[in-house]
Amino acid sequence: MKRAIEHATDQGVQRVDLTVYLPDKAAVGLYASLGFESYGVEPDAVYLNERYHAAQHMTLVIAR
Repeated sequence: MKRAIEHATDQGVQRVDLTVYLPDKAAVGLYASLGFESYGVEPDAVYLNERYHAAQHMTLVIAR
């Protein structure tokens, strides 16, 4: 993930957005440790394994 962020930075990207399906605390923790911040939760975003899951939207603003 760090390499992907470095590559995005090298390409002039100023913001990286991603979505994590909940409850995936490990993924949320990983992205938060890299500087991503939550900007919203979408309830019932995806139907997997016979149940709905929320999606947490996260963003990383790349400093210039």
